[in-house]
Parts: sequence; structure tokens; C-alpha cells
Amino acid sequence: GKRVVLCGWVHRLRTQGKALMFLTLRDGSDFIQCVLHGEMCQTYDAVMLSTESTVRIYGVVEPVPEGKTAPGGHELTADFWELIGSAPGGGAEAILNTESHPDVQLDNRHIMIR
Repeated sequence: GKRVVLCGWVHRLRTQGKALMFLTLRDGSDFIQCVLHGEMCQTYDAVMLSTESTVRIYGVVEPVPEGKTAPGGHELTADFWELIGSAPGGGAEAILNTESHPDVQLDNRHIMIR
């Protein structure tokens, strides 16, 4: 277990109760599962977090416990995290889809190229 800092986009988000969240973080090169627990899941930013938001997560990377699965076979157990930039509620798909007006697509091109 080595302590690291990872920055990336929230690819997948799963909440279990009030004190446990699983994020699949994407940085453009790979994916990793991040586990947030306790008060980290009860902040305003955590409650309002949506896919495609940009985050910075600090924690320890460890192999996934036997019988569990995660991308790459490792997960990051977070001890601190911060929201760098939030994406629209419902993720990018809420405003960017095949029926989006070209002006909306151009205004949000930083999300479309992901």
C-alpha cells in the first residue's frame, strides 16, 4: 500500500448508504476504483457529485480483496478528496447527445472531447 494522489474524471459513481461511495476514476490512460467512506461521503460536494466531474483523491492503493473485483485489480482507499470541477447534473449525457443543438455542443466541447 502506497499513498498517492490521483486526478481524473468520475467515470462511474455508486453510493451505498450514507457512508460509502465507490468511484471509478478515469485519467485518460486507465481506470481505478476509489473507495470513499465516512464523513467524506456526507459533504455537499459528495452528495452533489455527478459523472464527468473532475476530482483529486488522496489515499492508499492496495490490491482488491479476494472475491471482489475492480478495474486493474487495485483500488484506492481515500483519506481525502476534493472537487476540482463539477459536471452538469446527470452527467454530460444530460446536455450533450445526438439531439443537442450545435451551439450547446460548442459551448461544452471540453466535455465532448472526453
